[in-house]
Amino acid sequence: MNPAAIQAKLRKRNRKAIFGALSCMFLGAVLTLLVNMLALRGPHLFILPFGDVQNVSDRTREILTDSQGTIRATCMIPADSPAFRQSGRLLRSLARASSGVMGAAFEIEYVDPRRNPAGAARLAALGADSNGILFERGNRHVFVDLADLVTEAGKGSVFEGGARRRSVMGRFLGEAACAAAIARLARPEGGRICWLTGHSEAPLTDSDPIGGYSRILREMQREGFTVSPLNLIEARGVPESCDVLLVLGPRYPLTVDERAWLDDYLNRGGRLLFTLPPTGDAGLSRLLNLWGISPTSRLALSTKTIAGAESLATRYADHPVTRNFASATLLFGAARTVEPASADDLAGDDRLQVTPLVSIATAEGDRPVAIASERGGQVAADLAYRPGRLIVVGETAFVSNNILAGRTTANRDFFLNCVQWLAGIDAGRSLSRGADRMLATAMTHDRWVALLAAAALGLPAFALLAITLLGRRRLLP
Repeated sequence: MNPAAIQAKLRKRNRKAIFGALSCMFLGAVLTLLVNMLALRGPHLFILPFGDVQNVSDRTREILTDSQGTIRATCMIPADSPAFRQSGRLLRSLARASSGVMGAAFEIEYVDPRRNPAGAARLAALGADSNGILFERGNRHVFVDLADLVTEAGKGSVFEGGARRRSVMGRFLGEAACAAAIARLARPEGGRICWLTGHSEAPLTDSDPIGGYSRILREMQREGFTVSPLNLIEARGVPESCDVLLVLGPRYPLTVDERAWLDDYLNRGGRLLFTLPPTGDAGLSRLLNLWGISPTSRLALSTKTIAGAESLATRYADHPVTRNFASATLLFGAARTVEPASADDLAGDDRLQVTPLVSIATAEGDRPVAIASERGGQVAADLAYRPGRLIVVGETAFVSNNILAGRTTANRDFFLNCVQWLAGIDAGRSLSRGADRMLATAMTHDRWVALLAAAALGLPAFALLAITLLGRRRLLP
C-alpha cells in the first residue's frame, strides 16, 4: 500500500475517533445540563461539608446527659438557606448523642415560614419571630436565632428581594448555641449578672471585631443569664438581686465607698469575677489580699507560643472550673501573674480556701494567672449559709472578640465555667470544641449549577482542542 493511501486511512480513523469522543462529550454535557435544569426547579442547596458533622463535643454530651423528658426542636429555616442542611444534621446528631447517653428524647420538626405560615405563627407566639431553631421542654422554650448559628457570610437565603445573591461561604457555629439552649431547659432560669461601669472597664456591648467584648456578652446571655451594667455610685452598693458581679479590667481606681461596697458584698456571700487591667489593680489590692490573692506586675511569658507574642496556658487545678481541662489550651496576650497568699498569711482564716486555677509554664517555673478563692464553702452544705467566692484573672483581653472569633482555644469555656461556678451552677463541663467549628457552608444552588455547567462544557472543549491539535500534528508530513 502506498504512503498516500496509508495516510488517508489514518486521517479517516482519526476523524472517526474524534467524532466518537465529541459525541460522548456532547451527550455527557447534555445530560449534565438536563440534571441541573431539573435541580433549578427545587430549593435544594449543595453543600461542601468540612469535618465530621456526625459528632458532638464532650461538653454537649455532658449537657445532654443532664437533660430528661422530651425536647422538641423545631427548625424554622428556609430550605434554600445555607444553614438549613447543617442545622438538620446537627439536630439529628444531638438526638443520636442524647439517646446514647440516656438523655432526653428528641422530636425534630421542620417549618418553612414561607410555606407553612400557620406553623410559623405558632412559633412566633413563643418568641421565634425570625429564622432559627426553637427548643421546647414542657412549658419552657428557648429560641436560637439564625444569627447565632452561622457567621456573617452565610446567614441569608439564596434569594433575597427577588435577586440572586452571590456565592456565600460561612462557618456554621450552631452546636455551642444549641447546647446552651438545651442546658437552659434542663435547669432553673439563670440569675442576674452585673458588670461594673464607670472606670473605663471592658466594653461588653462593643461589637468591634478586635477590641470589643460583645461575643462573651452574647455567650452569657445564651446560658440564660440576665446581664446588665451597674454603676455603684448610682446604685449606692451592689443590689441583692446581683448574683455575680463582673469587674473587667477597670483602668481607673474605684472610690473608697465603692471598695467598701464590694467588701460588704463579698462578706455577705457575694460572687465577684475580677480581671486585671494592663497596669495597676484599680485600688483593690487590700480587698484581694483579704481573700488570699496578690496580683503582681510581672507578665507570665510562657515557653509555648504560637506567633511569639502570646502565652499558652496548659496547667490546670483540680477545681470545678477547670476539672475537665486536661487537654485544653488557654491563650493569653499579656497575662499578669497572680500569686496566692502564703500559708502563714492564711493561718488565721481556716474558712478561706485559695486555689490557683490556671498556670503558665515560664522559664522560671509555673506562674498562676487565675486564682479562685472561697470563704465558708466547708460549712455551706450543713448550714443555710452562702459562701463568698472570688476569681481573679491576670488579663481581660483573653475573652475579647478577636480571641473568641476563632473558637480554637478554651477561653470561652473557661470564662463561662468561672461565671457558672460563681453563680452556684456546676461548672465542671468539658470543652465545647466539637463538630460546629469544623462545618462550613458552600456555594449556593445557582452557583453550583454554573460551576457544573462550566465543568461539563469547558473541560471537554479543552480536552477536544488538545486532542485535535495533537492529531493534526501527528498527521503533518
